[in-house]
Amino acid sequence: MGLLVTLNEEGYQTLKKDREVIINKIKELELVLNELDPAYKILQPFYEPKIDISLSDLQGENVYVGSVFVVPGDKAVKRRIKFVINSVSQYKDINDERLLEDAKKIARDELIKFFPTYFE
Repeated sequence: MGLLVTLNEEGYQTLKKDREVIINKIKELELVLNELDPAYKILQPFYEPKIDISLSDLQGENVYVGSVFVVPGDKAVKRRIKFVINSVSQYKDINDERLLEDAKKIARDELIKFFPTYFE
């Protein structure tokens, strides 16, 4: 397959053949990707959870609370895991990088606690 194509009929035929080869390879890869996607969609929230952080009142103290949603492979129902991160006073604001790092660590610990087989 050459990137420089002669602009004539021979170049066109070569380009056409190369293009067909590429299209067929793309189709093969799409089939493989489609086979992998269901498992990937189940596993991604466990290893790259989307963490929602909000402010909450816990026994008179303002705290940040995190939550993640997962769909365990053996269940068809989305499950929400909620956890306390720390007191609001420990962070500058809700955009504090330390807050996000703490939330990631606690989310992982909670996911391991509830779904240990995903982390063996």
